[in-house]
Amino acid sequence: MSKELIIPKEHAAIYEAKTLQSENENCVRLYRNGPCTIQLQIRTFKSITDIGHPGKKRNMLAGVSLSLEELKNIVRFAKEVLK
Repeated sequence: MSKELIIPKEHAAIYEAKTLQSENENCVRLYRNGPCTIQLQIRTFKSITDIGHPGKKRNMLAGVSLSLEELKNIVRFAKEVLK
């Protein structure tokens, strides 16, 4: 079995959250965003690049919607790889 799982996602996004009033806590956030999907969001307060010349720190969010079947595939993959 491959050591990586790639799920093509047309609407995956990384963006700066300019409307947040305070610094993001570094975390992974999961929430329901539709009748059949879960939104997985990674939040951080860092410069866009930490390598070389780090710039201004920003509230950055990366998000993707995952279906129940995709979540099951992720769990199945994790169980196989982490044996």
